[in-house]
Amino acid sequence: MKTRCGLAVMGLLVLGMVVSGAEAAEGDGNRLLALCRDSIRMEDAGGVGHSIQGAYNAAKCEGFIDGMLDMYAEVVSRGRAPISLLFCLPPQPQGGYGIQILQARRIVVRYLEVHPERLHLPQRQLVIEAFREAFPCAQR
Repeated sequence: MKTRCGLAVMGLLVLGMVVSGAEAAEGDGNRLLALCRDSIRMEDAGGVGHSIQGAYNAAKCEGFIDGMLDMYAEVVSRGRAPISLLFCLPPQPQGGYGIQILQARRIVVRYLEVHPERLHLPQRQLVIEAFREAFPCAQR
């Protein structure tokens, strides 16, 4: 019985560390802002004269935001209405919805800079808030 209780406690501790590690790995607005600022600096400099770390940071920023945009596109393409509760990207002339990753990155950075009181929140929440502010859904 003591062995089972001990294993259960150890399992809970390990689970707690894994969940805590996953939350830390996700990052908050402070981290996302730093990554995306590097990305914008690289773009503005034409992609030259930056460190490997700067390039890595830029890729992380762009990858995260691109993933959020891919999620949006997938949900919209399947006709699932609840996405409209989040944000509504403009239609593209060739069909579909969306914005360029470069534009999206600048929207996110601007939102984070204007709302420093929210930087402690998870980055996924802040990206949604930034897009919601820039592309609100029409009231129905």
